[in-house]
Amino acid sequence: MNAFWVDLKKNILSPNFIISVLLMALLCLLADAPTVSAREPLSILDEIVKMRKEIWLEKGSEFSSISILYHFDNSIWFNIILPIIAAFTVVYHFSDEWFGDNYILTLYRSGYKKYTFAKFSSAFVTGFLVALTGIFLFGLVVFGIFPSLREFGDGTDWYFDSAYQTGGSALIAKILNHSFVCGEYAFLSLFVCLILKDKFFTLSIFMVVNYFCVKLDVKFMNTVSLTDSKNRALRGLFPNNQTELYTILPSELHISFYWYIGVMFLLFAIITLISFFLIRRRYKYAS
Repeated sequence: MNAFWVDLKKNILSPNFIISVLLMALLCLLADAPTVSAREPLSILDEIVKMRKEIWLEKGSEFSSISILYHFDNSIWFNIILPIIAAFTVVYHFSDEWFGDNYILTLYRSGYKKYTFAKFSSAFVTGFLVALTGIFLFGLVVFGIFPSLREFGDGTDWYFDSAYQTGGSALIAKILNHSFVCGEYAFLSLFVCLILKDKFFTLSIFMVVNYFCVKLDVKFMNTVSLTDSKNRALRGLFPNNQTELYTILPSELHISFYWYIGVMFLLFAIITLISFFLIRRRYKYAS
């Protein structure tokens, strides 16, 4: 476990981690704000710059701070850019060490098993923390600027019911789910980097895949009936919809999200085992 903490400390204390967190917060700020008309496609950042509190209060509780925070991913570009932000710190740290032959001494001290486990477990935790910290920073900005729900009087809606009266359980579940997905991206990106040996291609591959999946997703929604639960469930298989699985699985397939987490960790174990053999082969070849 000591190797894990050392590696995690290197990740989260690096400038790349700070950059990733700030980019995550910026990505949330660029989400679409609630608008009265489609002719006025403003981002949350646009709304903050204009500071129209009296107009927010007139428009309704969808402009309350907790409602704005809940919609931190309300952008078609969110899931496209997310993989790069999640993996940036991990991929740069690993590639500098692995392809610069700086890994040899570390691997010699810790051994293959500890080295592999430390790298991949710290990668997941780093990706998780990038999202969690970035969204938290976004939340601080939102709660410091947008009016609280109480300022809108007693005009309740689903935001009030799901995010306020229930103690924010829906909001917490959403944030933790997105953080988990970021952990997935960081973990998988480390594996891809190990195989492809190119950090720039590694960082872009998931973004490109998600971009084309978004295009396919739009065509899919325009050609099938989304009133059919099977079609809605099928959308969840698109990589760009990974962040929606926590609601799709229980509502459409009646499968607990915990099963998904279990399957993902089984996949992580398999990938870690494969990586162990790849790392051992590289070390023996270098020796």
